[in-house]
Formats: sequence, structure tokens, C-alpha cells
Amino acid sequence: MSRVLCVPDVHLPFARDGFFEFCKNVYKDYNCDYVVQIGDFLDQYCFTRYVRNPDALGAKQEFEKAREQAEKFFKLFPKGCITLGNHDARLAKRMAEVGVPEWVLKAYGEMIGLPKSWELCSEKVIDGVKYFHGEGLSSNTDLSLRKVGYSVVYGHTHKGSVSSKAMSRELLFAMNVGCGIDQNSYAFEYAKHALEKSFIGCGVVIDGKQPILVPMELEKKAEVKRGIVTGKQIGRASCRER
Repeated sequence: MSRVLCVPDVHLPFARDGFFEFCKNVYKDYNCDYVVQIGDFLDQYCFTRYVRNPDALGAKQEFEKAREQAEKFFKLFPKGCITLGNHDARLAKRMAEVGVPEWVLKAYGEMIGLPKSWELCSEKVIDGVKYFHGEGLSSNTDLSLRKVGYSVVYGHTHKGSVSSKAMSRELLFAMNVGCGIDQNSYAFEYAKHALEKSFIGCGVVIDGKQPILVPMELEKKAEVKRGIVTGKQIGRASCRER
């Protein structure tokens, strides 16, 4: 039996300031003994097939910053697993599109400086709960739970929620653990007009039975009709981040 810290999409080097420290505090508060990073560890914006921001970092500079953040992350957590996401595969996909074989590419673990105590996998099962990035699942955890039919923790959609379903012999759940991104970064310009903002936080699963979604406390500036007010909000943003 275990206590698993579920670290969501961080899209290095575009992680939110203080997010790793927040995750470490959650790890300590819930006496966690293992970490699953749910995928999209890297963003690889430099290899996007969409129109790039003209002020974006070049590939070398982006990877250097990502590697610095990765080193900080791995120093905070002694062991764990990364379940690879679609952004983690961006470079490999671009290479395949131009006919470059996969063996030419540097191993992903080497690219991010993965410690020997960490592993890479497409999915991880712990205490009967499946952890994976979540491509193909909805941000609606109730719908996702109906689709898979087993307890699952995933990310990908950048939203946060938990749903449960009582069966004859067990209680199943689905938890979407949000993300840890800097929403003001150019890498996420595509979502700047979305009414529902990303959920910034992480998750914990206790003994494969109890899912806990933990929001990060955020400093906000909210726009109102008669001026600007400042305040703290927890969880999903109901106003536009500045």
C-alpha cells in the first residue's frame, strides 16, 4: 500500500514559479512515499507544428531552461515515474515526419537528465490504480470513469476534478490532476481567451482508495467594472489572470 503524489503536466520550461515547492509541501503533508509525474514533463514548444510566437526561445535555449528546471524537480523528489505525454513525444514526431529514424534521437531520459531512481513508462499501476497521461479521456472525470471502468489518475486537459462510482465490490474513482503551468507564458497563448482557466494543483492517492485533489493557492488580480481588486483565490480561476 502506498501514498502517491500525482504531479500534473508542467510543460518545462514553462512551469509556474513555486509549483515544485508546492508539490514538495504536499508530499510532506500527506506522508507520500512515491511520485508519479503524469506526463507532458517537457513542452517542446520549439517543435510545435502551429504558428510560433516570434519572441519564443530557440530550441537550444528552451532545452537549457527545461533541463535546469528538471534538475530542480529531481532534487526535490527521490524516486518516481513519468508517464509520457503527447508533448514529450513532440520531437520524435517531427523527426518521423521528415523520415528520420527513431534510433538517431537521443533517449528521452538522457534529454531530461532522468535519475536512475526514476523510470519512464506509458502507464503505471499502483495499488490497482492506473496512472497515465490521459489522451482520449475527457476533462469530465465522470465521463472518463464510465469510459475506462477502473480507477484512474490522469492529466492532459489541464482541468482538475474527482469522480467516484460505487460498484458491488469496490469504489472506483477518476481524478484529473490539473497542471502546474505558467498560464501567462507564450506557450499557452492558445487558451488565453478560454472562460474556464487551468486548474493549478496536484493530487494524492492513499492506498489506491482515497483520491485527494490539492489546489495551489494563487495570487490573483481580478478585473471588475469599477477598478482593479487584488485577492487570493484557490483552485480554478473565476477571473482572468494578469
